[in-house]
Amino acid sequence: KKRRPNGGLESLDEVEAVEVLSATPSTAEFDVAWARWVVAEAVQRMQATCEANGRYDVWQMFEARQKGPILDGKEVVPYRQLVECLGLQSPVQAQNLLVTAKRTFARSLRSVIAGYVSEPQSIEIELRELQIILSHEA
Repeated sequence: KKRRPNGGLESLDEVEAVEVLSATPSTAEFDVAWARWVVAEAVQRMQATCEANGRYDVWQMFEARQKGPILDGKEVVPYRQLVECLGLQSPVQAQNLLVTAKRTFARSLRSVIAGYVSEPQSIEIELRELQIILSHEA
């Protein structure tokens, strides 16, 4: 009687289950972590592709107008500044280069997703799911 707690004894199995459940991340936390990993992997692949193909201009445009502002919290670099920095002819050419950069990123993103889905048509479903998760996380 002296060694019994006031609330009585609990099964060790029940205590461990509660501790495990409280330490396990929620589905939403897992989804956000997954989405961040997919995007980070796609960014790395895009950078590697741009470097391998000598398209540093595409990478710099993506970094200045997309990656920096969205992922790193940096200011958007104005087109005029990018025209000078990248040796472009006009802001229109800079905008076209950004379109190329976005397409390159989209291919990288699809490549990452294709690595873990079993059917090609599942890629679009995963992309939509990724957009939903990231839009809620923001």
